[in-house]
Amino acid sequence: MTNHTGVFLVVSPIDISSRILGPSNNEIEFAKAVSVFGKTYLVVGIAAANLKSKSTHVIRLLGQFPSNLSVIVLPILARKYLSLIGELLFSTEACLVLMFLHMRFGIRKVIVRGNCEAAILSFMSHLMGLPLIYRAISTPISAYELGVFQYPKPVQMLLMRVMRFFDLVALTRADVIFTSSPSAKDLILSEVSVDKEKIVLMPYFIPDFFFSKRFSEREPLETDLRKIALTYVGSLNEFYDFDPLISAIWGLKNLGYKVELDIYGDGPMLESVSNRAAKLDLQGEIRIHSSIPRKRVPLIQRSATATLIPYSNRLQRGVSLKSIEAMAMGVPVIVSKRTDSIYVDGENCIVLQDNSTESWKCAIRDLLNSDLRHKLIVGGFETADMFNRVRLLATLKSQIA
Repeated sequence: MTNHTGVFLVVSPIDISSRILGPSNNEIEFAKAVSVFGKTYLVVGIAAANLKSKSTHVIRLLGQFPSNLSVIVLPILARKYLSLIGELLFSTEACLVLMFLHMRFGIRKVIVRGNCEAAILSFMSHLMGLPLIYRAISTPISAYELGVFQYPKPVQMLLMRVMRFFDLVALTRADVIFTSSPSAKDLILSEVSVDKEKIVLMPYFIPDFFFSKRFSEREPLETDLRKIALTYVGSLNEFYDFDPLISAIWGLKNLGYKVELDIYGDGPMLESVSNRAAKLDLQGEIRIHSSIPRKRVPLIQRSATATLIPYSNRLQRGVSLKSIEAMAMGVPVIVSKRTDSIYVDGENCIVLQDNSTESWKCAIRDLLNSDLRHKLIVGGFETADMFNRVRLLATLKSQIA
């Protein structure tokens, strides 16, 4: 065996050929951070139909990446009723990769996202005497990684039981548990008997350019409030519900307000959002653009009055990376529901009482209050500091170096 100090295996069951880019962004930022401390192998999935264009998707995922980071792409099955089988197969493939890399290079630690993957890999890693870190990015004790809301109720309940089992195994067998939210620690401890000392807050890594002085001056943004310019940058999937928001913009237009919404993204809900805007004759007010590179986001967001997070009622808990990026840039945020304790209404964002048209109308009008805007910007900066790369690297070093 060839000994290499600081060799890490990061396993994440994301499909890099998916149009939903959020998880891909999260994984590459985390893998880049791990690679600071040693050679890192990132294991991700790709739909079988896209195997021939694997290189294209890897480049799309990584962009510029350090030489200390390598990507291993495995076939992943993401079909609706076969998704659980796909998780199991991917986990098995990842176990084989772990065996090979450990024999060849000597893996120091295994870091896994996804409860099914963490549960299965925990047995293999412990057999090899390797510590395993479970990244409970999705809210623990849930089945949302599989998108169970798309299934009939009986299937959904079955999958929730299976995924709960995997989560319990992963949480109890992991040597360290990374959580992305301050409230997740209490949730885990309320459900599982584990040593609280092994639960570590490890939020998403926000790239440094969101914290650049160019975009994060500690002063309120000078925006033209004769026009309320709203933005949404990210995936359009079933976790978001744009209908009440679009109806609110239509209502404000009829009241004489000039409100515009620019949407930058792609996903399965794109067509329905476009059709809803067209039905209310809002093509001029609601403009839908294709996805943009992450480094262009600050240029788009900087001129916005606010950025929006229109969560669906289907999403119970979670922290939107888009909201933290906006806070880091000094852009006020409106969230349609309080999915995590990190969102504090009137302090670092506006949180709707309910995801209704009237609530959206009131929140958008509140943006005209300059004192409130200033308070949200200052509070947003303080919240975003939790996600500062320098601070998180120190925490990561203490766990893996």
